[in-house]
Amino acid sequence: GGLPTMVDASTSSGGLIGGGDVSIVDSVSGTVDSSSLSSDSIKTTTSTTTAENSTASADMVATNNDQTTQQLEQMQSIALQMMSSFTIGALATFAHSALFDSIGQKIGAGLRRELFTKLIHQEVSFFDQNRAGELANRLSTDVHEVAEHLVQNIAYFLSNLVRSLA
Repeated sequence: GGLPTMVDASTSSGGLIGGGDVSIVDSVSGTVDSSSLSSDSIKTTTSTTTAENSTASADMVATNNDQTTQQLEQMQSIALQMMSSFTIGALATFAHSALFDSIGQKIGAGLRRELFTKLIHQEVSFFDQNRAGELANRLSTDVHEVAEHLVQNIAYFLSNLVRSLA
């Protein structure tokens, strides 16, 4: 609803100057009350209206502060959830890398051991036909490549398996 509007009938500008008769116009219904008001009652009405406006303004500020506090708490909650998600993702990535590196090293070590055992038990004519540098290169580089590709394929398989189950 609206507050009544006071109009001074003695001035042409509609202000409260001059001490004449004052008409009260209800801004909602448009009705006019042509009572004669003293300047004391106008001051009282004005100060009461100002106090009511101050109270309403204080209530609006308090409501805005409550809304701002709630929004800030929501933002903090979302930020905490995001940080938790990123932290869990980083830990999972670290565990994945560490696990598959360890598996790759074990596979590579097992392959080298088997290959070395096979090389040691070869006939002497085998070493006459193959150069020692080439054999050593196969023992280190080729075994590493095979182990790395095998681990990548295992990781790819497990990743697709998890995606298909989810």
